[in-house]
Amino acid sequence: MRDRCTLAKVARQIAAPRSSGSKVTAQEGWQAMLENALLNLRTRVARKSDLPALKALAETSVRVLNSRDYTRKQIESALRYLLGVDQTLIDDGTYYVAEVNGRIIGSGGWSRREATYDRFDDTGVIAGASLLNPHREAARLRAFFVHPDWARHGIGRLMVRISELSARTHGFRKLELTATRTGIPLYLACGFRLVEQRDIVFPDGVAFDTFVMEKRLIANAAMPRSGTRTKSMPRPVAY
Repeated sequence: MRDRCTLAKVARQIAAPRSSGSKVTAQEGWQAMLENALLNLRTRVARKSDLPALKALAETSVRVLNSRDYTRKQIESALRYLLGVDQTLIDDGTYYVAEVNGRIIGSGGWSRREATYDRFDDTGVIAGASLLNPHREAARLRAFFVHPDWARHGIGRLMVRISELSARTHGFRKLELTATRTGIPLYLACGFRLVEQRDIVFPDGVAFDTFVMEKRLIANAAMPRSGTRTKSMPRPVAY
Protein backbone atom coordinates (compact mmCIF):
# COMPACT_ATOMS: atom_id res chain seq x y z
CA MET A 1 0.00 0.00 0.00
CA ARG A 2 2.93 2.28 0.73
CA ASP A 3 4.25 1.76 -2.81
CA ARG A 4 0.83 2.49 -4.23
CA CYS A 5 0.46 5.71 -2.23
CA THR A 6 3.84 6.86 -3.50
CA LEU A 7 2.85 6.09 -7.08
CA ALA A 8 -0.47 7.88 -6.64
CA LYS A 9 1.31 10.98 -5.31
CA VAL A 10 3.62 11.10 -8.29
CA ALA A 11 0.69 10.45 -10.62
CA ARG A 12 -1.05 13.53 -9.24
CA GLN A 13 2.10 15.54 -9.83
CA ILE A 14 2.26 14.30 -13.41
CA ALA A 15 -1.37 15.32 -13.89
CA ALA A 16 -0.59 18.92 -12.90
CA PRO A 17 -0.51 21.52 -15.73
CA ARG A 18 2.81 21.70 -17.57
CA SER A 19 4.60 24.82 -18.73
CA SER A 20 3.52 24.11 -22.31
CA GLY A 21 -0.09 24.30 -21.22
CA SER A 22 -0.69 20.57 -21.80
CA LYS A 23 -1.63 18.13 -19.06
CA VAL A 24 -2.61 14.52 -18.55
CA THR A 25 -5.45 13.19 -16.45
CA ALA A 26 -4.90 11.55 -13.07
CA GLN A 27 -5.81 8.20 -14.64
CA GLU A 28 -3.20 8.69 -17.37
CA GLY A 29 -0.65 9.70 -14.76
CA TRP A 30 -1.41 6.63 -12.66
CA GLN A 31 -1.11 4.38 -15.70
CA ALA A 32 2.20 5.97 -16.63
CA MET A 33 3.57 5.34 -13.15
CA LEU A 34 2.40 1.72 -13.23
CA GLU A 35 4.14 1.20 -16.54
CA ASN A 36 7.30 2.75 -15.13
CA ALA A 37 7.13 0.49 -12.05
CA LEU A 38 6.67 -2.55 -14.28
CA LEU A 39 9.95 -1.68 -15.99
CA ASN A 40 11.57 -2.52 -12.63
CA LEU A 41 9.75 -5.85 -12.39
CA ARG A 42 12.10 -8.73 -11.67
CA THR A 43 11.31 -12.45 -11.68
CA ARG A 44 13.34 -15.14 -9.94
CA VAL A 45 13.16 -18.57 -8.36
CA ALA A 46 11.64 -18.46 -4.88
CA ARG A 47 13.80 -19.09 -1.81
CA LYS A 48 12.94 -20.54 1.59
CA SER A 49 13.58 -17.12 3.09
CA ASP A 50 10.62 -15.84 1.02
CA LEU A 51 8.12 -18.05 2.87
CA PRO A 52 6.87 -15.41 5.36
CA ALA A 53 6.32 -12.89 2.55
CA LEU A 54 4.69 -15.54 0.36
CA LYS A 55 2.31 -16.57 3.15
CA ALA A 56 1.30 -12.94 3.66
CA LEU A 57 0.85 -12.47 -0.09
CA ALA A 58 -1.37 -15.55 -0.37
CA GLU A 59 -3.59 -14.46 2.52
CA THR A 60 -3.98 -10.91 1.23
CA SER A 61 -4.61 -12.04 -2.33
CA VAL A 62 -7.24 -14.62 -1.41
CA ARG A 63 -9.05 -12.47 1.16
CA VAL A 64 -9.37 -9.53 -1.22
CA LEU A 65 -9.58 -10.95 -4.74
CA ASN A 66 -11.64 -14.04 -3.94
CA SER A 67 -14.17 -12.14 -1.81
CA ARG A 68 -16.42 -11.51 -4.82
CA ASP A 69 -16.81 -15.25 -5.44
CA TYR A 70 -16.69 -16.87 -1.98
CA THR A 71 -17.97 -16.13 1.51
CA ARG A 72 -15.61 -15.12 4.30
CA LYS A 73 -16.11 -18.51 5.93
CA GLN A 74 -15.18 -20.31 2.71
CA ILE A 75 -12.10 -18.13 2.27
CA GLU A 76 -10.78 -18.72 5.78
CA SER A 77 -11.33 -22.47 5.49
CA ALA A 78 -9.64 -22.52 2.09
CA LEU A 79 -6.62 -20.69 3.51
CA ARG A 80 -6.44 -23.23 6.29
CA TYR A 81 -6.90 -26.42 4.27
CA LEU A 82 -6.33 -25.68 0.59
CA LEU A 83 -4.71 -22.45 -0.55
CA GLY A 84 -1.13 -21.68 0.34
CA VAL A 85 2.47 -22.14 -0.72
CA ASP A 86 3.83 -25.69 -0.61
CA GLN A 87 7.50 -25.60 0.42
CA THR A 88 8.08 -28.68 -1.74
CA LEU A 89 7.81 -26.45 -4.82
CA ILE A 90 10.53 -24.19 -3.43
CA ASP A 91 12.71 -27.19 -2.58
CA ASP A 92 12.22 -28.48 -6.14
CA GLY A 93 13.15 -25.09 -7.61
CA THR A 94 9.86 -24.78 -9.48
CA TYR A 95 8.25 -21.86 -7.66
CA TYR A 96 8.77 -18.29 -8.83
CA VAL A 97 8.19 -14.76 -7.59
CA ALA A 98 7.71 -11.39 -9.26
CA GLU A 99 9.02 -8.42 -7.32
CA VAL A 100 9.23 -4.66 -7.75
CA ASN A 101 11.97 -2.88 -5.82
CA GLY A 102 12.45 -5.96 -3.64
CA ARG A 103 8.76 -6.34 -2.77
CA ILE A 104 7.10 -9.61 -3.83
CA ILE A 105 3.89 -8.78 -5.70
CA GLY A 106 3.14 -12.11 -7.36
CA SER A 107 4.02 -15.79 -7.17
CA GLY A 108 3.27 -19.10 -8.80
CA GLY A 109 4.86 -22.30 -9.96
CA TRP A 110 4.48 -25.87 -11.06
CA SER A 111 5.08 -29.32 -9.64
CA ARG A 112 6.42 -32.57 -11.02
CA ARG A 113 4.53 -34.33 -8.21
CA GLU A 114 0.98 -35.71 -8.09
CA ALA A 115 -0.67 -33.23 -5.74
CA THR A 116 -2.55 -30.36 -7.40
CA TYR A 117 -2.81 -28.50 -4.09
CA ASP A 118 -1.66 -28.95 -0.49
CA ARG A 119 -3.15 -32.15 0.93
CA PHE A 120 -1.84 -33.60 4.17
CA ASP A 121 -2.30 -37.15 5.38
CA ASP A 122 -2.78 -38.20 9.01
CA THR A 123 0.98 -38.00 9.68
CA GLY A 124 1.24 -34.41 8.49
CA VAL A 125 3.06 -35.36 5.29
CA ILE A 126 1.86 -33.89 2.01
CA ALA A 127 -0.09 -36.51 0.08
CA GLY A 128 0.59 -37.05 -3.60
CA ALA A 129 4.32 -36.32 -3.42
CA SER A 130 5.42 -39.07 -5.83
CA LEU A 131 7.00 -37.96 -9.11
CA LEU A 132 4.99 -37.72 -12.33
CA ASN A 133 6.00 -39.22 -15.67
CA PRO A 134 6.35 -36.24 -18.06
CA HIS A 135 5.61 -38.38 -21.11
CA ARG A 136 2.29 -39.69 -19.78
CA GLU A 137 1.13 -37.28 -17.10
CA ALA A 138 0.49 -33.55 -16.76
CA ALA A 139 2.60 -31.20 -14.69
CA ARG A 140 0.61 -29.47 -11.93
CA LEU A 141 0.41 -25.69 -11.87
CA ARG A 142 0.23 -24.58 -8.26
CA ALA A 143 -0.30 -21.66 -5.90
CA PHE A 144 -0.70 -18.53 -8.03
CA PHE A 145 -1.19 -15.32 -6.10
CA VAL A 146 -1.08 -11.63 -7.02
CA HIS A 147 -1.21 -8.74 -4.59
CA PRO A 148 -4.51 -6.83 -5.01
CA ASP A 149 -2.61 -3.60 -5.71
CA TRP A 150 -1.14 -5.27 -8.80
CA ALA A 151 -4.12 -7.29 -10.02
CA ARG A 152 -5.21 -6.94 -13.66
CA HIS A 153 -1.79 -5.82 -14.85
CA GLY A 154 -0.50 -9.06 -16.35
CA ILE A 155 1.42 -10.31 -13.29
CA GLY A 156 -0.59 -13.52 -12.99
CA ARG A 157 -0.27 -14.21 -16.70
CA LEU A 158 3.50 -13.66 -16.52
CA MET A 159 3.86 -16.18 -13.68
CA VAL A 160 1.80 -18.74 -15.59
CA ARG A 161 3.95 -18.23 -18.67
CA ILE A 162 7.21 -18.72 -16.76
CA SER A 163 5.86 -21.84 -15.07
CA GLU A 164 4.58 -23.49 -18.24
CA LEU A 165 7.82 -22.83 -20.11
CA SER A 166 9.82 -24.30 -17.23
CA ALA A 167 7.61 -27.39 -17.16
CA ARG A 168 8.10 -27.77 -20.90
CA THR A 169 11.89 -27.72 -20.56
CA HIS A 170 11.53 -30.63 -18.12
CA GLY A 171 9.75 -32.69 -20.77
CA PHE A 172 6.10 -32.16 -19.82
CA ARG A 173 3.63 -31.92 -22.68
CA LYS A 174 0.51 -31.09 -20.70
CA LEU A 175 -0.47 -28.95 -17.70
CA GLU A 176 -3.24 -29.43 -15.16
CA LEU A 177 -4.43 -27.19 -12.34
CA THR A 178 -7.19 -26.80 -9.80
CA ALA A 179 -8.59 -23.28 -10.05
CA THR A 180 -10.82 -21.25 -7.80
CA ARG A 181 -13.78 -19.53 -9.41
CA THR A 182 -11.82 -16.27 -9.19
CA GLY A 183 -8.86 -17.63 -11.12
CA ILE A 184 -10.79 -19.03 -14.09
CA PRO A 185 -10.57 -15.86 -16.28
CA LEU A 186 -6.78 -15.79 -15.92
CA TYR A 187 -6.32 -19.41 -16.91
CA LEU A 188 -8.76 -19.18 -19.81
CA ALA A 189 -6.77 -16.20 -21.10
CA CYS A 190 -3.63 -18.33 -20.83
CA GLY A 191 -5.08 -21.04 -23.04
CA PHE A 192 -6.43 -23.50 -20.46
CA ARG A 193 -9.78 -25.21 -20.84
CA LEU A 194 -12.28 -26.23 -18.20
CA VAL A 195 -12.49 -29.97 -17.61
CA GLU A 196 -14.81 -30.35 -14.64
CA GLN A 197 -16.07 -28.77 -11.44
CA ARG A 198 -14.74 -30.43 -8.32
CA ASP A 199 -16.44 -29.58 -5.02
CA ILE A 200 -14.39 -29.96 -1.86
CA VAL A 201 -15.69 -30.33 1.69
CA PHE A 202 -13.08 -29.29 4.23
CA PRO A 203 -12.63 -31.04 7.61
CA ASP A 204 -14.61 -28.22 9.25
CA GLY A 205 -17.60 -29.03 7.02
CA VAL A 206 -17.29 -25.98 4.76
CA ALA A 207 -17.92 -26.67 1.05
CA PHE A 208 -15.71 -25.03 -1.57
CA ASP A 209 -16.08 -25.27 -5.34
CA THR A 210 -12.98 -25.61 -7.52
CA PHE A 211 -12.45 -26.29 -11.21
CA VAL A 212 -10.04 -28.64 -12.95
CA MET A 213 -8.40 -27.08 -16.00
CA GLU A 214 -5.80 -28.32 -18.47
CA LYS A 215 -3.62 -27.20 -21.36
CA ARG A 216 -1.47 -28.95 -23.94
CA LEU A 217 1.98 -27.44 -24.41
CA ILE A 218 3.50 -26.36 -27.70
CA ALA A 219 7.11 -27.34 -28.32
CA ASN A 220 10.02 -25.03 -29.12
CA ALA A 221 9.14 -21.97 -27.02
CA ALA A 222 11.81 -19.78 -25.49
CA MET A 223 12.20 -19.74 -21.71
CA PRO A 224 12.52 -16.27 -20.08
CA ARG A 225 15.60 -16.00 -17.92
CA SER A 226 14.72 -15.93 -14.23
CA GLY A 227 16.49 -13.23 -12.25
CA THR A 228 16.38 -10.66 -15.05
CA ARG A 229 14.31 -7.53 -15.31
CA THR A 230 11.26 -7.68 -17.52
CA LYS A 231 11.36 -5.12 -20.34
CA SER A 232 7.87 -5.76 -21.68
CA MET A 233 4.72 -7.08 -20.08
CA PRO A 234 1.97 -9.36 -21.42
CA ARG A 235 -1.36 -7.74 -22.10
CA PRO A 236 -3.20 -7.19 -18.78
CA VAL A 237 -5.82 -9.83 -17.94
CA ALA A 238 -8.30 -10.40 -15.15
CA TYR A 239 -7.02 -12.38 -12.20
